[in-house]
Amino acid sequence: MNFVSSPILDDFDVLTHAFLTRKGIGEEGPLSSLDFREKDGYEKVEAKRRKVVLGKLFGFDHARLVIARQVHGDGVLVIDESIDRNRDILSQLSGAKGDAIVTTLDGIALGVLTADCLPVIFFDPLVRAAAVVHAGWQGTSKCVTGKTIEVLKNRFGSNPEDVIAAMGPAIGPCCYEIKDDVANRFANMDGAILADNGIKLLDLKRANLLQMLEYGIKEEHISISDICTSCKTDLFFSFRKEGEAAGRQLSFILMKER
Repeated sequence: MNFVSSPILDDFDVLTHAFLTRKGIGEEGPLSSLDFREKDGYEKVEAKRRKVVLGKLFGFDHARLVIARQVHGDGVLVIDESIDRNRDILSQLSGAKGDAIVTTLDGIALGVLTADCLPVIFFDPLVRAAAVVHAGWQGTSKCVTGKTIEVLKNRFGSNPEDVIAAMGPAIGPCCYEIKDDVANRFANMDGAILADNGIKLLDLKRANLLQMLEYGIKEEHISISDICTSCKTDLFFSFRKEGEAAGRQLSFILMKER
């Protein structure tokens, strides 16, 4: 299995989206893994994966994929008409920081890289706006998901009640033991912190669900993957389970050109 998708987004023919797994499309060589991390020594391999994997599996040019420099914060990068679409988009955004990306432009794939952190995809079918979010515990504690909804609303006129949201595979509370300093940041989120024999566990998906509801997303417009990446390291990278050796899997959304 190379990727999973959200059933709530699968209904929209105008979209291409996916939460990729770690499984490659070849038995050996650089395509035997879908590790998309951007790290010294991986540039050439990762570039080949982008080119071949995105073209073969999803049918679009890898140069259309935009991934910001993720810093575990709450910054939202907006890609709007100020982008020169006749020039390489990646070079124009080189080094741009952000743990969320929003656009209303067709033909641009917005991506985030994760290895236990939560990937979130938003789509407003009425305004025709898309967003991706990288939400680890730090970004979640800073309400990066809620701030992305605010950008959709204030910048592009989205009504949160119209927005569709999909949470992809991420570490589950079964595996996410945390210390008091982290738990205290989620003390006011009902059900986000679980206790097991004195051990505190974070439910990252629950925390983001509560933020979405607070910012106006309808619960029936939200899909939540039940996959724990730390439990399923045969299919997904997990920093909690694998440490620095963990790769990064890609999640993305692209609104097809009209």
